[in-house]
Amino acid sequence: AIREHAAAVKEHLEAQRRREAWDSTEKEVEATSRGKGLLKYAEKQVKVLPDQIDSAWAEYSDYIKDNDHNRDSAKCMHEHHDFLLLSLQECKDTVEELTKERSEMTAEVKKLLDAVSKKKKHLAKFRTDRRSEKESLYCKIDMILGEYDILRAEYHGGDLTGGHVKILMKKASQIMEQIAACLDKYKSDRCELSKEEIEAKCGEFSKLLTSWNAVLSEVHKVEPEEEDFVRSAKLVGIALKLHRGMGLSITPKGHDVEDHLVKQMRAVPGGLFDFDESWGEQLHQSGSSNDQRLRNQKSEAKKAVSLLATDRRNNLTETQSACEKVKADHTGSKREFDACYFYLFID
Repeated sequence: AIREHAAAVKEHLEAQRRREAWDSTEKEVEATSRGKGLLKYAEKQVKVLPDQIDSAWAEYSDYIKDNDHNRDSAKCMHEHHDFLLLSLQECKDTVEELTKERSEMTAEVKKLLDAVSKKKKHLAKFRTDRRSEKESLYCKIDMILGEYDILRAEYHGGDLTGGHVKILMKKASQIMEQIAACLDKYKSDRCELSKEEIEAKCGEFSKLLTSWNAVLSEVHKVEPEEEDFVRSAKLVGIALKLHRGMGLSITPKGHDVEDHLVKQMRAVPGGLFDFDESWGEQLHQSGSSNDQRLRNQKSEAKKAVSLLATDRRNNLTETQSACEKVKADHTGSKREFDACYFYLFID
């Protein structure tokens, strides 16, 4: 049986040997192929590695530089921080010194203001006492003005009302002559002005008042013509020249008169007569009397009807005629101006 199967066994063993040899060869080939791949990868890495080393070295160099810059920046910032702390302390010291100085100055200013306030009160009391004396120049001038029905006491604050100002302007020459004589007669021993100097100063005020009266007289003309515009411009120039020559300040109203009055007289149809404030002042007076008359009327509608009826009645021709008859003997204070007298002293 062994002899019968010997050939088969030999063949099987030979096949097994060939199979093992084949497997060994395949493993060697596979190992060889893997080795060749690794060799190629190694060769490739050998070629790429220098570039990677250079790139890594460059990055490292940049990193070192950045760290050096950051180190320098940190050092500078630390030094700047120390400088700011020192400056802040200096500023605090300066502020403390200035605050102390301001407190001292505030106390000194308050002390001076209190002293000025006391002096002002003392001066006001002295002026009040002096004005109340019958022999004072203040009272004597008031008595001269009273002769022409110019009463300062009729208005609060001692100012003149519109009607009294008109009288003062209209009769400036006579009034200022009397005032000059009074000032010269009762002048103080400390006064260094002579009679001629006092008269000259009062004369300047007389001319100034008369010149402004002339300007206002021209402004109140109804339907002014070209010759009125020319004359108004000339009179305004004369008034402002006198004003500046006396060293008086030019108020905003003076500026308006100098630069805009004649232009507005030309631009407004009919002139500026209707823009006079007399009706406004009169409305204050009539409004006060109407309020007093209707003080017990609770209905605002009835008050309005009553005021309208009163206004209509006062504007009737019959009412105005009756009022004119009552005022026939009253000279009034309507502004009148003699231009011939004014041109006597223009030159």
